[in-house]
Amino acid sequence: PNGYVFESDSRSFNYTLQNQLDYKYTFKEKHNINLGVITEFTKFKDFYLSASGTGFIKPFLQNISNAPLTPTAFSSFSDRASVRYVGLLNYNFNKKYLLDASFAHQGDSRFTEELRYGNFYSVGAAWNIHQESFMESVKFVNELRLKGSYGTTGNAGIGRNLFQSTLGSGGYNGTGVALLGSF
Repeated sequence: PNGYVFESDSRSFNYTLQNQLDYKYTFKEKHNINLGVITEFTKFKDFYLSASGTGFIKPFLQNISNAPLTPTAFSSFSDRASVRYVGLLNYNFNKKYLLDASFAHQGDSRFTEELRYGNFYSVGAAWNIHQESFMESVKFVNELRLKGSYGTTGNAGIGRNLFQSTLGSGGYNGTGVALLGSF
């Protein structure tokens, strides 16, 4: 008897639902305000299954369910969800002086319930110097802007479900043992 067969199947799903509402308003011809609200929900799922077997009697019976020797199987699953709510404010005076602000409340299932949600903000200001009357005679400059900003960010660069402890099984010196692991 001989032969070896390995089969695997992997499926991944990713979907995002995003909504955005914008409002623009101008008053006294030079004051421009843009407001925005964004909501976003994202879901990821990954499935994996593999199996192998050896010792097939006939070449045409090389299906894993017919493997008389060492049939093995492995499977895994992981998922993740995130949600985000964002508010945006943009103001400019005569397209010369600009002010931006944003606030985001975000959550991600990769974190424990106590640390799952965070608040992040940013503010920025800019001056379009090329719009000033003293720049009219400077022909070699098309656009000149001075800007600065400050904000907070998060870090979701961690694996899925690493905070969840699980109990698995393994072997040690030929005997079965329980192992503490991660989901």
